[in-house]
Amino acid sequence: MKQWYIFLMRGVWVVLIIVSALLSPAYGQTGFGKIQGTVTDASGAVVPGASVSVTHILTAREYRTTANEVGFYVFPSVQNGPYTIKIESPGLETFRGEFQLPSGETAVVDAQLKVGTTTTEVAVRADVAPLVVTTAPTLAAITDRARLDQLPISGRMFQSLVAQTTPGIDGASQVPRVWGLRWGVEFLQDGAVMANRDTGEIAGRPPGMDTIEEFRVETNASSAKMNRPGTVIVTTRAGSNQFHGSLFEIARNNNLGFGVARRREDRWTRPPHLVRNEFGASAGAPVYLPKIYNGKNRTFFFTAYEAFRSLTATTKEAALPTMEMRQGDFSGLRNAAGRAYTLYDPWSTTATWSRTPYPNNRIPSTRQSPLSKYLYSVTPVPTDLQVNPLVANNYWYQAPNNRLEWTTTSRVDHRISDKDQLFVRYTHGVRDTYAQSGNNNSPTTLDMAANGTFRPIRNDTAVVSWTRTFSPTMFSETLFTIGVEDLNFVNVGDNKKYADILGLPNPFNEYGFPNITSTGVGMEYITANNRRNSIVHIYNVDQNFTKIHGRHEFQFGGRFRYEWLNVLPDQQQVQGAHSLNGHFTALYDPASGSTYSSVPFTGHASADLYLGLINSYSAQFVRKWYRMNAREHALYF
Repeated sequence: MKQWYIFLMRGVWVVLIIVSALLSPAYGQTGFGKIQGTVTDASGAVVPGASVSVTHILTAREYRTTANEVGFYVFPSVQNGPYTIKIESPGLETFRGEFQLPSGETAVVDAQLKVGTTTTEVAVRADVAPLVVTTAPTLAAITDRARLDQLPISGRMFQSLVAQTTPGIDGASQVPRVWGLRWGVEFLQDGAVMANRDTGEIAGRPPGMDTIEEFRVETNASSAKMNRPGTVIVTTRAGSNQFHGSLFEIARNNNLGFGVARRREDRWTRPPHLVRNEFGASAGAPVYLPKIYNGKNRTFFFTAYEAFRSLTATTKEAALPTMEMRQGDFSGLRNAAGRAYTLYDPWSTTATWSRTPYPNNRIPSTRQSPLSKYLYSVTPVPTDLQVNPLVANNYWYQAPNNRLEWTTTSRVDHRISDKDQLFVRYTHGVRDTYAQSGNNNSPTTLDMAANGTFRPIRNDTAVVSWTRTFSPTMFSETLFTIGVEDLNFVNVGDNKKYADILGLPNPFNEYGFPNITSTGVGMEYITANNRRNSIVHIYNVDQNFTKIHGRHEFQFGGRFRYEWLNVLPDQQQVQGAHSLNGHFTALYDPASGSTYSSVPFTGHASADLYLGLINSYSAQFVRKWYRMNAREHALYF
């Protein structure tokens, strides 16, 4: 029995090793690339033991290895960017070249050394790496730093370029589709997930354009480590031996008169309010602490800040209650044809449904309800006091739509030793939007409690990556990432229990402003957004190993991922919804039968509101927080 078990386990290991040899490279989530090649002489025979060194031009960081018994060498996990390569062997000419290593790609540099002395060099000034990748079947498109600087884009959001530069990617920039598949694209920044698992969108405020060195979009035959059909791998910029930085400001303002002619309104002599600013700064260099530490060739930093401010307003118009209506004087209550309404005292109703009309449609101030007193106090005053709100709009205003964003990124790269490399990166993003309710023209109340919506988003990602070279044939990479997002849909009035304050029913003891609609004029009081919240945490630990044997590359390692989602679902009308119809101040029409209709041109909803008489009320109970989590433990060979 024991011998059978040993034989079985040996067979399993043989199968796993064969499969691992066929797997495409697993490195790539961080944007690191790989350099490999074969060293031969003029006759085509392999040159074992050749010394190979590559140097990252921007940081002077040097990597060394030795070609193995079949002349093969590899650097499995190195920073992207420009490199020089030097290959030498006793009795043969020295080979030198330059090449560019894109994010997540494999640069194959094969060298043929001719007989000569090591002092004789063959310099290859052109890019020695082939343009066509033959080491993996993955279909990918890379947008480098030069294209990021040159391609036209509005809003400085890199995800807008993803669909523009990558075949197979289309749809909205926040939720792109790959080959028509919705939610099929994952966004990674140095291996950290930038996504909200609740909405399927990219993080609320992605990293700034100056933060990105390049991004790679895989759309077919990705590594098994990628969990979506399409993957966008963003590589953060790193510092170098030379100080480099940027400073920019983009301004658009309606007062400047540029590009706003189309936004002019016939009613006004000036365009609606528009102030838009995009600004930021970045810097990268060696870490230098006077008389303490000089990080040239060893320790580098990069930091960037980018902000977006958009303060816009659209001209709108609405019908608001007149100043006379707010004092109980409805004598001017007439329609467009000049026909007057008659208001009746609901407390004068007799057994035969007769009622006493209010003299000249004036309701005593003693009858005014606390509800209407509050609503009138927070309702703007009409801009045209002579206009009848039943005939035309009497209030014109600028409805705000404000968007405030900023993001910051800091990265430190450190060369611990010739065998150990470390980098740490942290990114924080903020996106706040405020707008008037989008489904009606009612202005935001003066206390901001109704007809306004606020959407704050906070997102963070952090990465720690450590690569180690044990020997010319054994390497490892350790990666720890965190991705966090807190997304809210709230209303400005969600901080108080307004139903209690207004004396309205609040069966579920909820916060927020209740919906009050059909008030007789255009003014309504609503909760613009259903209150909603989603908090996402994604933690990931990867341990990858690479072993070279001959021309074969064996990869093995493990992953632990924990995803935690905490969601407050749409709290739809939990604070209550109220509507009016004017029946309380109308006269019942006996001829209407079971429809219980009123006599035409009797009663009005605006008078019902003054008296605080609501026609219908509803409230919904919606489940509160629910939590979901997922764990992944995986080994691969």
